[in-house]
Amino acid sequence: MTEVRLALERTNSWRQSRAWWRSERSILAGEFPARLGHAPDGEVHYLAGSGMPWAGEVWAVEVELSRKSVARVASIMEETLDRTSDFGVPARPEVPGVAPRYARVVYVASASSVMTVLHARAQVGPPRSERIDVHDLPDSLLRTRIPKRGWEP
Repeated sequence: MTEVRLALERTNSWRQSRAWWRSERSILAGEFPARLGHAPDGEVHYLAGSGMPWAGEVWAVEVELSRKSVARVASIMEETLDRTSDFGVPARPEVPGVAPRYARVVYVASASSVMTVLHARAQVGPPRSERIDVHDLPDSLLRTRIPKRGWEP
C-alpha cells in the first residue's frame, strides 16, 4: 500500500491538486472495524479550489494483491460505492439527496487478481461501475524479490 501511495505522490496531478492521503489505519483509528464495514486501503482527498476537475472529491483506493472471489470483490465495491458517511458510524445505503462519500473507487490490482476485479466491476454494472477505475499494479511496486524481514528466534 505504501508503494502505491508513494507512486501517487510523485505525479504532477497529485501536486497540482494539493491532494492528501488518509491511510486505512487512520480511517479505523479508535473505531471498532466490525461496526464499520469494509474500510478501503486508503483515501485520496483532493482539495476544493485546486482548479482540477476532481477538486473537492474523495476517492477510495483498494490495492488488490491476493485473489478473492468475484462475489466478495463485487460486495466490497458496492459497499464502498454506497457509503454516504465517514467512518465511525455504520455505513448507510444510498440515500436520495445525499452524495456518496467516494466519487471514485480506484483499484490497483496485481496480475493474479486483475481479472477478478474486472469481473466484479462488470457484476456491479452501470451506472455505478462507471465510478470504478482499475489499474495494473506495476511490477516495480511488487517487492517479491526482496526477502521479508521478520523476527528470527
